[in-house]
Amino acid sequence: MMKKKILVLLLILNSVFIFAQPLAVNTSLTPTEIVQNTLLGNGITVSNIQFNRSSASALAVRDQIGVFTNGLGTNLGVANGVILSTGKVQFAVGPNNLSGGSNQTSIPVTGDADLSLLSTNPTQNIAAVEFDFVSSGSEISLDFIYASEDYPEYANSIFNDVMGIFLSGPGISGPFSNNARNIAVLPSTSEPISTNNINNGTTNNGPCENCNFYVNNGTGNTPIVNATIQFDGFTTEINTSATVQIGQTYHLKIAIANVADNLFDSAIFIRANSFKTSTLRNLSFESTKMTISPNPASNTIQINLMDHADTIEEITLSSILGTQYNSSFESNGSKTFVDVSSLSKGLYFVAVKTKSNSKYIQKLLVE
Repeated sequence: MMKKKILVLLLILNSVFIFAQPLAVNTSLTPTEIVQNTLLGNGITVSNIQFNRSSASALAVRDQIGVFTNGLGTNLGVANGVILSTGKVQFAVGPNNLSGGSNQTSIPVTGDADLSLLSTNPTQNIAAVEFDFVSSGSEISLDFIYASEDYPEYANSIFNDVMGIFLSGPGISGPFSNNARNIAVLPSTSEPISTNNINNGTTNNGPCENCNFYVNNGTGNTPIVNATIQFDGFTTEINTSATVQIGQTYHLKIAIANVADNLFDSAIFIRANSFKTSTLRNLSFESTKMTISPNPASNTIQINLMDHADTIEEITLSSILGTQYNSSFESNGSKTFVDVSSLSKGLYFVAVKTKSNSKYIQKLLVE
């Protein structure tokens, strides 16, 4: 019996030890190296990388961007990835022993036209990495966490630090630079990610502002168990995605800023290799949930969903080279008809998005 008690105690102590390891942050890499080697996942190629609006800065080590590891040894919940901060990224290493702190960057940049549209107060200590990219799939995605020292005391105040992930390119329309759209929003809403939009009040006791996405990490003065990174609060991991045209050039900017002051840092943690798309090699070709007939075809195809309660909302046709084609369609219950008579002979991919947000893809041979 005593041996069992000792074994249980050792297991408990071991699990606590594993969870309470400090975050590790590497600041010896350039933004270019970080984007190419840590940020990128399947099916994405990048070019023209810039940091804080400068190509030269992307080729030099910068204290506002780095690579973090050992995230699973903390309460962050993400093993490794990229960190982008309004201050020096080394500040993120815990434990949380400050009620409100900052480690200011040695090269501060003031003002960002896009982030300024998300705030009514001045943006300062900008950290922005951006680049052109081409996707081999029709949907891109990214997983991130927003963290801030403004939590919780300055929630719902003018010190509303903001972040944005701005996407621009063919078919994208929005109010930001180059008609970009901010895709860093709360799931199923258009609300941007910020301290004021996600919090549980100034004492972590309400009122709730989307607090189902909020992680209370203590205040430094009042430690909590497993508060293993420095920031007083952060969001749960959030996934964002967008539809793009295969083979076309787009631009992505990931940016964060202090608002109204430079006293407390905020940061973005991005899961490693999470900026990705489905490629032609790993797409799931659904034959059990969607069928196309006839196939091969030369005039009109009929798309059938096996789930008769669902309906098709969007159809994208693309060649194996990535060229996309306009595809008008008519629906009759679970059956949908698409005219393919204008397509040249060859192999195509028919991607379908449904009302229930299901996504299916099938090969189509036009002859």
